[in-house]
Formats: sequence, structure tokens, C-alpha cells
Amino acid sequence: MGNPDKTKKEFEKSLFKLLSKKNYHDITVNEICSLVNKTKMTFYHYYKDKDNLLALASINLINEEYDDAYKKILKKETDQEEIEYQSILATYDWVAKHYKQIQNLIYEGDTFPMEIFKNALSNNYGKFLTETIKSVGYDVPSDYLSIFFFEGLYGLFIDILL
Repeated sequence: MGNPDKTKKEFEKSLFKLLSKKNYHDITVNEICSLVNKTKMTFYHYYKDKDNLLALASINLINEEYDDAYKKILKKETDQEEIEYQSILATYDWVAKHYKQIQNLIYEGDTFPMEIFKNALSNNYGKFLTETIKSVGYDVPSDYLSIFFFEGLYGLFIDILL
């Protein structure tokens, strides 16, 4: 089957490429496989179903892009408030960059794909804030911003974009 990490990344990228063009519910496993020139057997070797691919692809894409953004923030900033402010801007920038894919997760009132994506985004944001808070020595509950604050922030960003 070749390199598993490379194959998974190809599947993930193909899903987000298709999401920039069409609705999640209109994307088929066959299309995803065709885009990366892999069989359905290979797809199902790595993923339970399309929703499982969305969950893992969301986490991996978010982690990859957020890690780059946050490393840049932490190189420039030392003040906790400024780090939090810049991380909010980074979150907004990320959502804005992927607004078409996010928009295509909603289909005729079905929000399940959006919930998969939202959980991945929220969990990653919480992970970053927990690590940042620990690195600067603040004693703040790890779920402070990732749950309470993020929910409002996420809702605002999505409302603006959609």
C-alpha cells in the first residue's frame, strides 16, 4: 500500500479540495478515491467512512496550519494577553481561509458534518491554549478559553462567513 502517512494525507487533501467545490453530502468515497488514484479498499483500510475521514482530516489540517501560525506568534510575543489576542486573530484567519469548505459542510439543515469539524477546531484551539498557558507559567484552567470563550468566538466567525 505504500507509505501510509502519505496516502492518508492524500485522502485528507482530496476531501478538502472537493469541499471547496461542492457540498459534503454530495461528495462520494468514489470521488475521493478517484482524485488520489486509490481504491475504495485502500480508503476503507484507513477510514471507517467519510465522516471518519472528515474528523481526522479536520484535526490534521488544523494542527498543521495552526502549529505554523502559533509558532510564529510565540516567536514574536511574550505577553500572555497579546498571545491570546494573536491566537484569536489566527483562528479567525484560519476560518476565513477555509470558509468555502466550512460552508459546504452544512446541507439542508444537517449539521452533523459541521459538528465533526467544529469539535476538531475547538479541541485544537484548546490544546494550543493549554500548551501556551503552561509555557508562560499561568495557572488558568485548561478549558477556560477552549470551551467557554471558543464557543462564542467560533459562532461569531461562522456567522460572519456564512
